[in-house]
Amino acid sequence: MNSARGRAIISVAGGTFLAVVLFLIMDSLITGGRAKHAVPPTAQIVDLVRVQDEEIVQIKQRVRPKRPPPKEPPPPPRLKLRNDAKPQTQPLRVDLPRIDVTTAAGSGPFLGTWQPGDAAREGEVEPIVRINPQYPRQALIDGTEGYVKFEVLIGKDGNVLDVKVIEAAPGRVFVREALRAVRRWVFKPRVVEGVPVERWATTSIVFELAD
Repeated sequence: MNSARGRAIISVAGGTFLAVVLFLIMDSLITGGRAKHAVPPTAQIVDLVRVQDEEIVQIKQRVRPKRPPPKEPPPPPRLKLRNDAKPQTQPLRVDLPRIDVTTAAGSGPFLGTWQPGDAAREGEVEPIVRINPQYPRQALIDGTEGYVKFEVLIGKDGNVLDVKVIEAAPGRVFVREALRAVRRWVFKPRVVEGVPVERWATTSIVFELAD
């Protein structure tokens, strides 16, 4: 009877121990499953940014090469000239117009003859500076000849103070050039009792072409 009681106590103790062990195992399994399905309180997202190292770019400076000094051009070839035949030059003949300014008394164009009876125009005058007129271009081309007759007022210093055209032929072809020349003439002034005086003179310029 004592042996049966001992076996019963051992059986109850062993069953209790197994029950406790099984309970602990089941509790650990349940607790572990809940832990797996539980949502973590805070999830921190960490962005990992990959920083590339700065590229160091070295700019290569271009150094222009020095230009070589320019080469001196070769001397030009020498030309040998033969003097076997000398060129013959002919004299150039140019026909120039002839402009006559006569100083003799008589008929026709003249210089220094005064109208009779006019005391202010007595005596002879001689231009000490005489400028020849230019032959008009168109008259030279056309071969036209002519003359201009005019009166000049000679000042006390011999310069021409005034010019009046008396007669011109043909028309007024030569008047402009004749007046332009006469205004630049200078005469010897007339002196009366040691005092220079003004006076009028009549003169003409003839335009003729050389033969």
